[in-house]
Amino acid sequence: MQTIVTDIGIASILLILGYWLRVKVKLLQKLYIPVAVIGGTIGLLLGPNVLGKVSSIYLPFSSESSGYSTILLAILLSTICLGFYVNRDTISSSINYFLLTSVVVLMQVIVAFGLVRLLQMGGSSINDGFSILPTSGFYGGHGFGAMVAAAFESVGYWDSAEVISLSTTFATIGLLFGVIAGVIIINMAARKGMLKYTAKVDGNIDEEDATGYIQPENRTKIVTAVSKSAAIDPLALQFAFVMAIMACAYGLLKIFSMFELTSQFNIIVSVTVCGIIAAYVSSRTKAKNVMDVSAMKNIGSTAMEILIVISLSTMNLDVVFSYGLEILICSVVILALTTIAVFALGKMWFTKDNFEFSIFAFGVATGVLPTGVLLLKMVDPECRSNVLMCIPAGATFTTIITQMFCMTVAPMIIVSAPVQLIVGMIGICIVMCIVGTVVVKIARKTA
Repeated sequence: MQTIVTDIGIASILLILGYWLRVKVKLLQKLYIPVAVIGGTIGLLLGPNVLGKVSSIYLPFSSESSGYSTILLAILLSTICLGFYVNRDTISSSINYFLLTSVVVLMQVIVAFGLVRLLQMGGSSINDGFSILPTSGFYGGHGFGAMVAAAFESVGYWDSAEVISLSTTFATIGLLFGVIAGVIIINMAARKGMLKYTAKVDGNIDEEDATGYIQPENRTKIVTAVSKSAAIDPLALQFAFVMAIMACAYGLLKIFSMFELTSQFNIIVSVTVCGIIAAYVSSRTKAKNVMDVSAMKNIGSTAMEILIVISLSTMNLDVVFSYGLEILICSVVILALTTIAVFALGKMWFTKDNFEFSIFAFGVATGVLPTGVLLLKMVDPECRSNVLMCIPAGATFTTIITQMFCMTVAPMIIVSAPVQLIVGMIGICIVMCIVGTVVVKIARKTA
């Protein structure tokens, strides 16, 4: 117990330090680096894998810290579907956003597998499971390597710490590429007159977005009190709901273990199922009167912040350096093809605001959701496009269908049937491209 408190305490100190640096350092503001990544990087430099190599004094993360990853990720996933809704007025764009991001996620795995096989032919000792890691970092982001690690661990395939270290490396590369390349693409689009909602790029991000500090007069409450503190603290009640979802997920996992077909499922799969059920309960039953969705999602996000700091701080650089060439080749090729695919499909599939949809999807597919929001704000500072109206439905379906498949089921299949998995993914991509083309044609006819 003391070990857990110490590790989370160190991660919390790093988050505070990272936040202070984000507020003060202009370069970090310009690159829009999340506080958790800043704190995690400091933790890495001052931790056992860098400073600890040359000094006996370093941040003492325990050997058990990497084991928290799956639990923290499960807490996030228990709340990720809460607040889901479909905007009927933009349903065709929502469908195509789901199809576009799904094709990109699958393409990243397919291309990675092709590169892995070529590298194996060249003498690399890389295994087929490496094919899953780029998309876990690029589309998933920091922390999502834990999902893949849990899947590999369930079949005894690969050391979890190595998987998380490699995925975290891809996530860091993708985050920096997403921001820097995104700004370059936006500037090129501005020179070509492609921006509909702004004539220039500079100065569109306000100070609060850049620094992360909200002025007192602009602050909002993150909890809507549904209970009196004399009875139960409002936040404690919402935390109880989140933990109840987690408890149900572990119960469901026990049931899964009783059947051969589902015996290899891990907590990530069961918590996703329970999270979907919780989303329905919180929106369709009387429970919505006591479940504060916003507060519950903030609890999930808190777990994610701690997960990112711990994952970065404990990243095994020896493993990263041993796969240096493979990481470089996969990153360059996959990020280049991701850029091409996102903007090509965006232009084909969105009848309105195609550049805005594309730049948002580009940010998400290479970095994280905030990267997509940042880039969108640069081209649509007043939110006049309908991008943000379409995202909740499209992004949620991508997460619970495509992303969950690629990060929980695909890792188990690739161990025993890699070629069949990739052929199946190629077939799904083709079907999705056909569906996307049909949907946009129908939308144009009814417009």
